[in-house]
Amino acid sequence: MVTKIRFKFKGKPYVLQYTLESVLEMEKRGFNPHDLVDKPLSAALIHLPDLFGGAFIATPPATPRAKIDKIYAQFENKFELLNALAGMYALTLEEIVNQVDKVHNGISWEKC
Repeated sequence: MVTKIRFKFKGKPYVLQYTLESVLEMEKRGFNPHDLVDKPLSAALIHLPDLFGGAFIATPPATPRAKIDKIYAQFENKFELLNALAGMYALTLEEIVNQVDKVHNGISWEKC
């Protein structure tokens, strides 16, 4: 599965990725990953640019939104991009859940 996307824009290398911190920041800004499935037209028109922009959060230095939008406008194969970014986001969520599941604080429990 894809964990990062690398590309160059005007000769400068960029890396798109998600981390716990970037996912939290995206959700704080109103991003809802369920909208990608529940609202497919909105996903293509509205949420893909947000998903794309959110992938810049994890990689300093901060990239201005106007530049992100300019880069996004020039990206080819946006449907493939949506699939790759959605998969990267889901993988990050899965990693976060797995980390939480591995924490043992001494109290076990069972379903009844």
